[in-house]
Amino acid sequence: MTILDEPLQELDLVVSDLQSPADEKRLQKVLERMPGVQAARIIPEGVWIRYDADSVSKNKICQSLSAAGFKPQMFQDSLSGETTEVSQR
Repeated sequence: MTILDEPLQELDLVVSDLQSPADEKRLQKVLERMPGVQAARIIPEGVWIRYDADSVSKNKICQSLSAAGFKPQMFQDSLSGETTEVSQR
């Protein structure tokens, strides 16, 4: 399998309510435990995520973070640059 065949995607997600290092650590743990998430790193105003698109979707990642008490607002596909508002249902 070549790199181009791999279903890994990258995502920059704005999470506006990261107020402390403890919030960042909790966010990191939520993502590390999520099936399909290969890597996650806290960045200014949010988080960068590498994930297996065959195992988890952008929407599922956002729903899981919302369920954990975070407020994801917008995401940008790191490869295409496409920016999308997160639906708050």
